[in-house]
Amino acid sequence: MRAAISLLVLLFSMCGAQTRSTQTEVQTESQSTGAAAAAAAEVSTQLDVSAELKELRDMVVELRVTLKFTQDDLETTKTQLNKMETANTEQETKLIVMAERLVASETKVGALERGLEASETKVEALERGLVASETKVGALERRLEASETKVEALERGLVASETKVGALERRLEASETKVEALERGLVASETKVGALERGLVASETKVGALERGLQHKTQS
Repeated sequence: MRAAISLLVLLFSMCGAQTRSTQTEVQTESQSTGAAAAAAAEVSTQLDVSAELKELRDMVVELRVTLKFTQDDLETTKTQLNKMETANTEQETKLIVMAERLVASETKVGALERGLEASETKVEALERGLVASETKVGALERRLEASETKVEALERGLVASETKVGALERRLEASETKVEALERGLVASETKVGALERGLVASETKVGALERGLQHKTQS
């Protein structure tokens, strides 16, 4: 708007200067050529001034139109600037919020990273413990296999022993049966011997009596 006003002032100044210059020239010519020439120059000058004024009015009209469009553009620009300022304010607010969220996120990420490092350290320790446990389990499995092999051998030996014990038990039962039979035969033999011994004693007693009777008869 200031540029348009400055242009109008410049145009008016140019028109005034041109008018004054023209009038000066007309006065000079009137002095040198006389009254007739002065009248003709004055008419010509008035025509030129009228033409210039008409052109100036046309320019002013165009400038007014241009100024109107410029003002409209300026208002539109102001509106857009206000919108842009509002948008910038909103963007700044969003940026502040985003920055705060970013700081919070970075803090949280830092905590998570520290937790992850602790977890990884714990996992490594667990892995080492797992390897040690697997090694120990492998040793225990080998010992278990050896024990199972030994148990199987012992079971086979036990079966053989039980078979042998069964045979020995059967032989023992047979021996006990035979011993019982022998014991019964011995008891019967002892009973018979006792009877024979008693008979022998009776016979000896009877023989002694007969011998004593025979001696008595002999002495008589």
